[in-house]
Amino acid sequence: MTRPPGVYNNSATWYRIFTIPIGGLNIAMSGLTISNGYLNGIGGSGGGIQSSSNLTLTNCAIANNTSLGGGGVHVGGADAVFTGCTFSGNYSANTGGAINFGGNTLRLTNCTISNNFGSSGGGGIRMVGNTAEVTNCTIANNTQYLNGSGAVKMVQIVCVK
Repeated sequence: MTRPPGVYNNSATWYRIFTIPIGGLNIAMSGLTISNGYLNGIGGSGGGIQSSSNLTLTNCAIANNTSLGGGGVHVGGADAVFTGCTFSGNYSANTGGAINFGGNTLRLTNCTISNNFGSSGGGGIRMVGNTAEVTNCTIANNTQYLNGSGAVKMVQIVCVK
């Protein structure tokens, strides 16, 4: 089987696929599969992507990543726009199996967020503060263990749309 274009971690070591630093950057990625990022509990958040700058993902698959928070993607202090993306099989030992968001505005359009796990809440998405815009998305079959919600855990959020 031929893999789609993407960045994969096939090593036995801890490895985040992308780290995007603070700095007012505007990062855009399209058509990638980002999978198998793995950070143990002391390794931080965002097994697939950890971003402290604005992040736009278009038609990307974020799959089978593991970390303390935001198994697939962790965004802090910035905006995120995800369009036509699939988040599946991501695992967080804490919150936000697919997405852990503590930024400004999160926009999700035509995305599927399914079969992710966040141990203490937000099996699919965990958000703290600010604004969420979710349009024509499927959020299903996400689970959590301790508290919160299997699908989405929101704390002090303004939802639009």
